[in-house]
Amino acid sequence: MTKDFVKLSETLTPAEARSQLKDNNYGVVVDSNDTPIALVLVEDLEQATKRKIPSLKNLLANIPLMVTVGSEVEIKEFFKVATLFDIGGASGAVVLRDEEIVGVLPAENVKEFLCSGYEIPSNEMDWNLFGNSNDSVLGGIHQLPRGSVICLECGFNNSLDFLDRNNLPFCQNPDKPSHKLLLP
Repeated sequence: MTKDFVKLSETLTPAEARSQLKDNNYGVVVDSNDTPIALVLVEDLEQATKRKIPSLKNLLANIPLMVTVGSEVEIKEFFKVATLFDIGGASGAVVLRDEEIVGVLPAENVKEFLCSGYEIPSNEMDWNLFGNSNDSVLGGIHQLPRGSVICLECGFNNSLDFLDRNNLPFCQNPDKPSHKLLLP
C-alpha cells in the first residue's frame, strides 16, 4: 500500500487535477461528501485534458472501475476477489479506514503478489493490508473490496461487489426506470 496519493474534488478540471499530482502518485477523486468515487493516474488526466473533458465528474464514465477495500480486510479475503483488477482494468484499490482514505493499493502490487507463487497463510492469524497480525483479536470492521462504476446511460455511481462484463447487472439508480448498467 502507498500513501502517495492526492485527494481531488470532482469539480476540478483535468488540467487543474494534473497540476496537483506528481508523476508517480495517484489521485483519489471525491464527491461533495468526501466519498471516493474514482482513482485516476496522470495518464488519465492527460487524456481527459486532450479530449477537453470539463471536470473530473465528467471523466468518471471513461476510466476504469474503482475498487475500495477496508484497511482491516484479511489479505486472503482480498485476494479471493482480486479479479476485479483484471475484469475492470482498475489501476488500484482505494484503502479506507472508518470511511477515511488512508492509501492506495496499486494494481501492480496485487498482480505481482498473485504471480509470485506466495501462498497466503491458512492459519487463523489476522494478516491485513498493513502487514501486521493480531493473534487473538480481529482488528476493525472487515469489508470486502467493492467496485465503483458510473452508468453511461444515467450517470449514477453504482457500488458493486463483482462486475461481469458479459452479464451486466441493473443500474442501482433509484430515481430512474430500471435499466441495465451501461459501460464504455
